[in-house]
Amino acid sequence: MSIAIQDLKIIKKLRSGHPFGNRAAILGDCTFHFQNNHLYDLFGLEVYKGDMDSVKANTFGNALKFDTVDTFDIFGNPTVRLDLQKTIPDKYHGRYDWIIDAGTMTSCFDFISVWRNVLSMLKEKAIVIHISAMTGYYGRSYHSFQPNLFNDFYVKNNFEILTLGIRHKFFIEQSQTPFTKITNKFLRRLGLGHQENNYLDYYFVKPSMVFLEAVKEGEMIFRKNNSRKQPSTIPNNNVILCAALRTRKTEFSTPTPDFYS
Repeated sequence: MSIAIQDLKIIKKLRSGHPFGNRAAILGDCTFHFQNNHLYDLFGLEVYKGDMDSVKANTFGNALKFDTVDTFDIFGNPTVRLDLQKTIPDKYHGRYDWIIDAGTMTSCFDFISVWRNVLSMLKEKAIVIHISAMTGYYGRSYHSFQPNLFNDFYVKNNFEILTLGIRHKFFIEQSQTPFTKITNKFLRRLGLGHQENNYLDYYFVKPSMVFLEAVKEGEMIFRKNNSRKQPSTIPNNNVILCAALRTRKTEFSTPTPDFYS
């Protein structure tokens, strides 16, 4: 489970626009694919010394002005070790202002039970962020989540979708000349290249635009209505990020799909 620099930029923007709450949770014993120098660049925090130091959950939380960041997992070294597919203890109900699903739900066989727990862990007013596999990640996840899953679920459960973004792997081999390939490989060996540049930044879609119409290099184009014109191939390892805001707590509800509306 991981958070990349592209994810961090979106989370920072969301936090700036919604600065409420001081307690956050991350689903998964999260790996941060950026260093403290990135936190310094984005947040201007002098406390982060040593540009290549690894980011931990507490430094990530401090940058975003959370007093507490708990991590939940059954593997690794989380702050809370438990199976999110099972009923969680009452002490975690209504405890968190923000929850970040750093790819955990797509790796859980019973992701619906995890989703129930997520909603029960949130406070009355809260934000949930999912960073999930949308396509690909073969051998690394059980599920792939489409835009309409998040749209239909959160509309049904009285959330407002704040952001729905997609990013996928940048096809360096097809896009660079032999000279730039060799140069970038050399820079990465020296520790000067940026591994995160292997991925494009997020591009955003409207939550109601859930039908795939076309695929271009670096972008998947969605439309509101279903169409027979659909691409036969899609890029591998697409990531979808969904952020949703709840202002009123209701009972957990499952949506009914209407694929041909």
